[in-house]
Amino acid sequence: MASTAAVPAAAQTTDNGTGETMSEGSTINRIDPGRVVPLGAWSQTVRDELSGWSVRALRGSDVYGPSGEEIGAVEDIIVGPEGNLTSLVAEVGGFWDIGDTHVNVPWDQVEIRIDDDDGFFDTDIEVTIPVSEDNVDDFGLFTDGDPIALGSGATGGVDDVDFGDRAWRTSELIGDYARLVGADGPVTYGYVTDLMIENDQVAATIVNAGYPGMGGYYAYPNYAARGYGWEPGSPYYDLPYDPEQIEALEPMERRVYN
Repeated sequence: MASTAAVPAAAQTTDNGTGETMSEGSTINRIDPGRVVPLGAWSQTVRDELSGWSVRALRGSDVYGPSGEEIGAVEDIIVGPEGNLTSLVAEVGGFWDIGDTHVNVPWDQVEIRIDDDDGFFDTDIEVTIPVSEDNVDDFGLFTDGDPIALGSGATGGVDDVDFGDRAWRTSELIGDYARLVGADGPVTYGYVTDLMIENDQVAATIVNAGYPGMGGYYAYPNYAARGYGWEPGSPYYDLPYDPEQIEALEPMERRVYN
């Protein structure tokens, strides 16, 4: 299983008194598909007890092989329909005889080392995967021609792969417009700038808000999972809240996100 040195392991779940289920060793709410999380307790928890790590910090990180040599860089993460991380896509092999190539490594074979001394989203992450010049063909983008296996396959350069409701790339969601529920239809609110990962799950989406009077970064429960409105390939990420519900929220502090 992926190793996150600075992230506490998941524990049993308890009710926090607001009807929201949380992990005892976790600071991020676990949400059931189709259920809307009340924002009051959520926003206070995120501001006071933020943990986990950032997709933005991971993408582009150096990737090391089983012998400790640097072999490439992270390109993307594949996420399953329930919000679980299924695999990591990296570009490797520039110094091998095969030249640059992309590999898709099952998440349970990925090890990450985190140094978060500088703050939550300023983490330095090193990634180790069991890929060498001898076995690189075992980690192709597709498994037996099936793009569903392992949530396998695509990077920013393979944009025509459609995962449907089975899996998606983090790069498909980051950059999408975030919208709120308005009386006359969706209201543009900002855009998704990052994803928060905890216990090998997408625990929250980070939105850079541009709504009048609400500039800054805000963390919201993850609604990019089975049972919600967002679909891979859509340019819109719809939050199940209206402007009145979010107006009392405080942005994330700069020391936490910048």
